[in-house]
Amino acid sequence: MNLISRIAYGTTEWNFYNNEDLENGYLVFTDVTFFNIIPNGSIPDDYIVSIITNKVNVECFESTIVAVGQIRNTNVGDIDNIGECQILIRYKDRWIENKLKEKIIE
Repeated sequence: MNLISRIAYGTTEWNFYNNEDLENGYLVFTDVTFFNIIPNGSIPDDYIVSIITNKVNVECFESTIVAVGQIRNTNVGDIDNIGECQILIRYKDRWIENKLKEKIIE
């Protein structure tokens, strides 16, 4: 992703906080057991609207990521519409890496 903004430590709202923005970073997920993109056939871009994460059990997390991307046009079968899609992912661990692929935050 070309820019990752984070919530300031000890807060629950972003409030345009940018002191710790990370350029050209990665969201990394390990031991993925489920992955689905809705609507089917969508191609998400790196613009993430929201991420909601829940702990499923002691070993597993589940995230719903809403991202902007190319949405399949069901009338003609082409991917030519821009809109929101949802990524559903279940995994054991996740973290953020910088452009050098160094772990930044767990």
